[in-house]
Amino acid sequence: MSTTTGLDLINRADQLARELSRCELPVDTQLWESLDTTAYRLMRELIGPGRDDAGASTRRRAILLRVIHAYPTPVRPPLDADFSVAEARRFVTVSREVLIRRIREGEVPTHVVGGQPRIDAAHLDARTDITPTDPADPHPLARLSTTLGVLADMVNHERRHPGTVDGLSDDAVRDAAARVMSWLAVAGRYTLRHGPIENGDRPLAVAQYADRSIDALGGTARSMAALDALAARVPTLGSGLSEQLDSRLHRWASAAREELQRTVPATQVMANIASVGTLMLASTHRLHTLSPSTPAEALVTMTSDLRGAADALKEAEATWKRVTTLQPQGRAFGAASFELFDTLRKVLAAPIETEKRQRISLDVDTSLRSLEQGTRDLARFVDQSHDVTRACLNSELLFAPARAQDRTVKHLVSRTRGDYLPLAPDAANHLMESIERAASLTAVLAVDTVAVAATHASLAVRR
Repeated sequence: MSTTTGLDLINRADQLARELSRCELPVDTQLWESLDTTAYRLMRELIGPGRDDAGASTRRRAILLRVIHAYPTPVRPPLDADFSVAEARRFVTVSREVLIRRIREGEVPTHVVGGQPRIDAAHLDARTDITPTDPADPHPLARLSTTLGVLADMVNHERRHPGTVDGLSDDAVRDAAARVMSWLAVAGRYTLRHGPIENGDRPLAVAQYADRSIDALGGTARSMAALDALAARVPTLGSGLSEQLDSRLHRWASAAREELQRTVPATQVMANIASVGTLMLASTHRLHTLSPSTPAEALVTMTSDLRGAADALKEAEATWKRVTTLQPQGRAFGAASFELFDTLRKVLAAPIETEKRQRISLDVDTSLRSLEQGTRDLARFVDQSHDVTRACLNSELLFAPARAQDRTVKHLVSRTRGDYLPLAPDAANHLMESIERAASLTAVLAVDTVAVAATHASLAVRR
């Protein structure tokens, strides 16, 4: 498996924007319109649900909405989207009244979402001649357009299947949107200089809009860390230990996500997540001890943080093993966990000698990258498990052996028979504290891995 994160794409787009500032290649209108359309789609995906709203619940959200609403009339609607009547008006040349009449007469098909009519993009698309850029096109503007398209796909997937630790918060979106505006401003100026002068009005309008939006968003000198939690994995042909690790981490994460989405997940799943997490953190430590890119002083701090989180996970694992939701663990998750256990043990036993690691195809930097993403997945799963455990406890769906509960007359018969009884919330304070501690420490560790990864990558490049 090969992993690409949102931060990878952000950095690539930054590099391509810098290339444009040094490039003298001509650009045609078709290439510009493709990038223009892709940038608008990416902005819509970033701002996400509620982007058609006139109001907002927070100041940050209000700024984001003003930015997307101010985008110069888009040349083509994103084809995987639908629009409110008000927003659809931007893509047609008729008045609002005429559009509403056509909807009523059935000329423009609609469907209802939340009691409001929505129009699919296909019924508003008058520019079918605009197509995505060819990924093989070497022009920096074409490569920038392709990069923005991949990032839009990644954000779209995240919106549909949330997977990051903190999600796409308004702060994260603001930071990313400001960066998109900076690229759009560079691309607009480049097209004005090297494109056909007769079609210069559109690049000029978009570049001016981008400059204004950067100011409205507060500039671009912000952290892109949240985007590193977005990731896309694609199959590769390798079969070495590094490839096996990435593949099995991905399979395990998919299976864990499915298990935790059940109405009542199994506590065995939560215990296994904690157990796998402990081994994952141990493997991370092992690889950092083998990597010349990890400074000695950083390793000392990292060792303490990893050990603290691992100890908390062990305690949470023991806690989950003492209770049950009376639900079985799925076979797919069990198999994925077993495979990942086996692979992580091989990583833990990795030899010190570089030549021996090469024989088993273990690339330390690649494997650390996979484990960094795995740690973020782990943090999310532990946090979800904490919330699920609390919900089951409050709903009297969390059980413990009667013999392990208070010795009361009410429980006497149940203790004798070896029954399981619902655990009372007031009797589960220590249980929830241990799980909450594990969730807190893994969340902090997941955030820290972004900074560690950046330092690690910088030192690796210098080598």
